[in-house]
Amino acid sequence: MRFETRSFLVLVLALVVGLSMINFLSVAYVRTILEDSLEKEIDRVYRLYVMSPNTSLPDHIRIGRKPTPPEGFRVVRYTGKHFIFLKEGYLKERLKNYSVFLLMWEALLVMALVLIFHRVVVRYLRREQEAKDMMSILLLALTHRLGNFLSVQKVNLELIERSTASDRLKESVRRLERHYRRTLEVLEDLREGHGTDPVRVNLTSVIDKVVKSIPVPEGVTLKIRTSPAQVRVNPVYVEVLITSLVENAFRYARSKVYIKLCRGKKGPVFVVRNDIKAHSGGSGMGLQIVKFITKKIGAEVRFRIKDHFTAVVVF
Repeated sequence: MRFETRSFLVLVLALVVGLSMINFLSVAYVRTILEDSLEKEIDRVYRLYVMSPNTSLPDHIRIGRKPTPPEGFRVVRYTGKHFIFLKEGYLKERLKNYSVFLLMWEALLVMALVLIFHRVVVRYLRREQEAKDMMSILLLALTHRLGNFLSVQKVNLELIERSTASDRLKESVRRLERHYRRTLEVLEDLREGHGTDPVRVNLTSVIDKVVKSIPVPEGVTLKIRTSPAQVRVNPVYVEVLITSLVENAFRYARSKVYIKLCRGKKGPVFVVRNDIKAHSGGSGMGLQIVKFITKKIGAEVRFRIKDHFTAVVVF
């Protein structure tokens, strides 16, 4: 049984038991008060009747000289001269009305408390799950980037005698450092309980930020066409998603990379397309991260590999 289900059942059981005890004591106390009040009312009505026999009596009280009660009444007192009759079930009816009123308000109270408790628990669990998922994605992304960094350094070692090797190494280190600092910022937000709620994200700004942070490989032409588009989602997921697709396109492009953002029938559509260089291949971790994130945020992703590699994300 799940934690929230157990918590919900415990709360309901505690409310039922606690309110049942309160109801029992409350009804017993009110019954005593009603009985005392009824005795005082009978005394008051009888004194008025003795002083003025024509006084109108309450519907639930009758007074007569004969012991035979009217239909639906019973004898409750004999004064030595008169018999006082009370309507049958009068006290039970008043207790019933009080109990119904009490139960009605208690039911509303229980429903309100259960609803608030359910919303609080579900929200808490969702935030916890969101934090766990984000941690998983960040670790996967960081691991993937470290793997890419190592693969780049292998190439650089082979090209160490060339003048461009030093620049490539420096740029790789700078990129890894930026990712590392970004990961630390997100982890700090998670530690303080922030960064798990979806917000309105400008996809164009995210694409511009990602493209500027990743250098275009030598010999590769980049074309970008974007239209204004926003989506309500966790910004960390979007940044990791777009970064993974753009890095993948740059790494395996032969000469061209095309990035497009437009509006579709269901929502914003992000497209990354690149031609494929010979003997390209990788671990596939980047695409696995993309699939994980799109499933997490409720988006759709499609891949197509022919002469070109195309990735389409529908937010």
